[in-house]
Amino acid sequence: MSEFSSAWKARFGGEAPMDLPELAATMARKSARGFLPDPLAEELKTALFGVAQCAATTCGLQMWSALEVSAEQRDRMWELTGKQDHVRTAPWVLCFCADHARAHQISTDPGGLGTLEFFLMAAMDACFASERLCTSAEQLGLATCYVGSIRNRMPEVCELLALPDRVAPLFLLLVGREDPADPTPLRPRLASDAIRQPGGRDETYDDRMRPYFDQMSRQSDLNWSERLQNRLREHHQRGRGQLVSWLKSRGFDLE
Repeated sequence: MSEFSSAWKARFGGEAPMDLPELAATMARKSARGFLPDPLAEELKTALFGVAQCAATTCGLQMWSALEVSAEQRDRMWELTGKQDHVRTAPWVLCFCADHARAHQISTDPGGLGTLEFFLMAAMDACFASERLCTSAEQLGLATCYVGSIRNRMPEVCELLALPDRVAPLFLLLVGREDPADPTPLRPRLASDAIRQPGGRDETYDDRMRPYFDQMSRQSDLNWSERLQNRLREHHQRGRGQLVSWLKSRGFDLE
């Protein structure tokens, strides 16, 4: 079985509709938790960042930024992300941000930045760019991992990275070479039919996810549906429940 077909089976539990070896790395992408300490060449970082900048951007406005988390900042960032070890061990850590500061400086009438639409545009731009960098890195044999828990401690992250007003940290992207001694399994996905219709369901998904949870040692007594319900409970939001009021205090009016 080809790498693409094998990854498809791990994702969806069935046979691939066709073999696309060119997309094997994309089909096999995963969130790596174990990284080798090997540093990435500065030239490679620059090239990957340039590729990220070539991603789609809403109206060409490019309202995003990404900062490298320095070695001196790693221990504090590790604390702010709930002490996830891969935040300290990944050789390259980027913080992607929604960035209105640049547009606000350029514009003589920046009133439109006070709308929810423009915040969504900035957040989408950051997502587009990060995913382009992520996919490109994986095509080169590198591993990646997104970390969204910085949104639990956004004021402290802003202080750590010295972010100006009108810049909001959204997530980290970790890049490096996966440690072969600590591999992460592929996480199954909902059946495509469930995604191709609003509110679609996949009645097999809880069972298909159980081996993954067992392998990751993540409260294997809870299935995926139960985990989703836990996530939706208010007390699981931690610091994110005050996100709107905090964004407004940073210059994002969101009217």
